[in-house]
Amino acid sequence: MKEITISEKKIYTGRILDLVVKKVRMPNGLIATREVVTHGGVIAVIPFLEDGKIVMVKQYRKTAEKITLEIPAGRMDPGETPLQTTKRELREETGYVAQKIKKHLSFYPAIGYSNELIHLFTASDLTLKETDPDEDELIEAVRLTLPEALKKIDEGKIIDSKSILGLLYVAQHQISS
Repeated sequence: MKEITISEKKIYTGRILDLVVKKVRMPNGLIATREVVTHGGVIAVIPFLEDGKIVMVKQYRKTAEKITLEIPAGRMDPGETPLQTTKRELREETGYVAQKIKKHLSFYPAIGYSNELIHLFTASDLTLKETDPDEDELIEAVRLTLPEALKKIDEGKIIDSKSILGLLYVAQHQISS
């Protein structure tokens, strides 16, 4: 069932993603074209406070043209491991430093056209320092309970796939720190 790449051409090179058009030979011999968004990878983290609340972030997303409520996340810099990215993004977006970080799973949010892979972590034993957001990010940390976050999913107030999947995952597995 594997497709063999015959040729590929980079159509666009951007700061966070590239677009590549690939000609492939399918198992039945037919030639097909695949448009692939290539991406260096992302982490997403659910930070648990001592009181059991989680930390999420509110930010404006141009793609959705609205303010969203999400779990902290960010793209991996070249040469960075998912764990290193998790520590950096947690500090940048929330101001917290974690003594305990655990990886739970990795998933492709748009496997039909992108190789973006999201690594989901939880973090606990947190110490509040100062935030250090990227200069083009305006982020507000929000603290709420897991049941409150799950209700916001039901109400359509949490709308991004990484947050929905991450919150449902920790709820299903009864992860609390």
